[in-house]
Amino acid sequence: MIWIVFATAVFNILFALINKTKNFTSSMLYKVIPFFLGLGCLYYSLKILGLI
Repeated sequence: MIWIVFATAVFNILFALINKTKNFTSSMLYKVIPFFLGLGCLYYSLKILGLI
């Protein structure tokens, strides 16, 4: 289960960094929200695994 959360975190961060958007609304929806969601998932999974 924790590996699914870790994979989701990596996917969301990479998706946010790779995705190209034109306007601010799309940027908020497809770049900013997934990036911070990915950071939250990454923090949670590393905390559960005992690495933080």
